Amino acid sequence: MERALGRPLAGVSGARFLVHVQPAKPGVRAELEILEDGAAAPRGFRSLAANTCDELTQQIALAIALALGEHTAEPAATPPVPARPPPVPALDEARSAAASGAESEPDAGGRGPGLAGSAWVIGDTGTLPSMGWGLGLGVELGWPGVELRALGTLLPEREGTIDASDPSAPGARIGLLAGGLLACLPLTRHLAALDLSGCAGGELGALSGDGTGVSTPYHQRTVWAAARIDVVARWALPQTALAIEGLVTAAAPLTRDEFVLKDIGSVHRPESVLGRAALGVRIFID
Repeated sequence: MERALGRPLAGVSGARFLVHVQPAKPGVRAELEILEDGAAAPRGFRSLAANTCDELTQQIALAIALALGEHTAEPAATPPVPARPPPVPALDEARSAAASGAESEPDAGGRGPGLAGSAWVIGDTGTLPSMGWGLGLGVELGWPGVELRALGTLLPEREGTIDASDPSAPGARIGLLAGGLLACLPLTRHLAALDLSGCAGGELGALSGDGTGVSTPYHQRTVWAAARIDVVARWALPQTALAIEGLVTAAAPLTRDEFVLKDIGSVHRPESVLGRAALGVRIFID
């Protein structure tokens, strides 16, 4: 700031600056409040945003230098401050750099929700006849303190038999395709770059199966509806819009229809409580 102003800060009086820094998506942001000594109300306010703390620190310094340069009288001549590398832009350049990184208060408050997309590999137990793998996709809208997630889940068919000890016994191949909607609240905020959230909601879809090991195979489909609770852990990758995301899910089916082979017996019925774990990548879009 002294190099941008061309004089020591000790020679500048009559103003104070309060800075509040907080995490943003992506990066960090700062609220800068400019006060006059003895004044009842702030003289000015700025909102600054950057991808890294170093960039934000430079923007704060330039904004303060700009405010001091515009609102203080020219001081008496003082000895020049020794130049130190790297060179700092002049006050006109500082004004341009600070203006480009700053947002006015109405603009910052009027920004819409953050948009992100996710993709996961899912491990499931309890939904299908045996533990298996699947895929998940998600779209998230995030506001400060709350996030809405729309999810899609595909669990490819897994085979089950009437007699679990006899793989050649009659059975069925059963799979799941479902969509879900969750609301999430933060459990922690930027704890060592790790965010934890708790989510609750439900999913709706279809369980479908085809008979195996029978003379006349047939297809059966039932409605799938379940309530679910997720715990989401997210680790942001520095200097990028990407994050590694892990999910642990507990779900309770509201319908537990059995897959039955006519005149033979029952093949599978989903568990009353099932579990899933997922690992994937999240990208912040806007």
